[in-house]
Amino acid sequence: MKFLQRVALFFGGLYGAVGVALSALASHVSAEILVTNGRDMLRAASQMDSLHAVLIIALALSQKPNFIVATLGFIVGVLFFCLPVILAAFGWIDRAYGAPVGGVLLMVSWLYLAFAAIGGRATKQQRSIED
Repeated sequence: MKFLQRVALFFGGLYGAVGVALSALASHVSAEILVTNGRDMLRAASQMDSLHAVLIIALALSQKPNFIVATLGFIVGVLFFCLPVILAAFGWIDRAYGAPVGGVLLMVSWLYLAFAAIGGRATKQQRSIED
């Protein structure tokens, strides 16, 4: 297994666990600990985290070299989106300023994945299999 594949699987597993933890927090944490819309913020972070955890694992297991950039974008994008949202939900920062950066990075990664799937260069071995 390649190094980047192991890194992606690690982050996919980590994000999956964090997504479940955030869902539990959103359901069970006391309202006094959260800001006004804190539960909704935690649910949004949980959904974003969990969805991309599955995607990151699937891309890592696909072993497609042209998906590496998208996978790394998803890893960084989830971190930049979810971490500020979580911190803001607990009132530890005033606003989730990093979330838009993470959101844009996730959108760009999705677009990159779409174009990599249809326009990626085939390796010599792939061309011989397809012929």
